[in-house]
Amino acid sequence: LGLDWHESVPVRDELTGATYHWGRANYVRLTPGEGPAHVLTVLRPSSPQIGGSPTR
Repeated sequence: LGLDWHESVPVRDELTGATYHWGRANYVRLTPGEGPAHVLTVLRPSSPQIGGSPTR
């Protein structure tokens, strides 16, 4: 995603509605019968500086 070590980007789990802030190091926990999958959407960053220059 081109993030610096201190930057993060919000991602939303489309199955649960939970929002997480992902940075350079992330993990996903899958638990059979409880949370066997994630479908994540990267949300628009609140700051145009996150992830580099804004695209026009």
